[in-house]
Amino acid sequence: MTEPTEPGTEGPGEHAGAGWLASAFGAATGAPAAGVRLKIEPDRVFAAAKIVSAQADTLSAALAQHGPTLQIEAPSRNEVCRNAADAWNAAVADGEESQFARAETYLQGLYRLTEQLRDAADRYRLADEESAAAFEDRGVEP
Repeated sequence: MTEPTEPGTEGPGEHAGAGWLASAFGAATGAPAAGVRLKIEPDRVFAAAKIVSAQADTLSAALAQHGPTLQIEAPSRNEVCRNAADAWNAAVADGEESQFARAETYLQGLYRLTEQLRDAADRYRLADEESAAAFEDRGVEP
């Protein structure tokens, strides 16, 4: 699989990878030298937010659809079956430490990340506009 350079250009079963996400933030290979100014492209940060949001929505739908099926009933009333079912439900489906709860916490983190990326894109866009306006006031093209 080759890594696409833009979101939405991936083929079936492919997704925009971390390389594209890193490029959204102007990341370079290696550490930047002292005094190097990074160029942040607000549209790319917003595009990254859209990708994270789409993945969060997909996970949310999967949790809603499959979450209820994670709970199991003991196939028999004997103590071994009841204990096994209780242990499964505690580890996988129920409670704050279950795998389902961890997936929901992860989902909440994805939605928070989406909002942070959108807010950052807005801030960068506003900063760019203010900077351009300051140069225009001085009669200089940015």
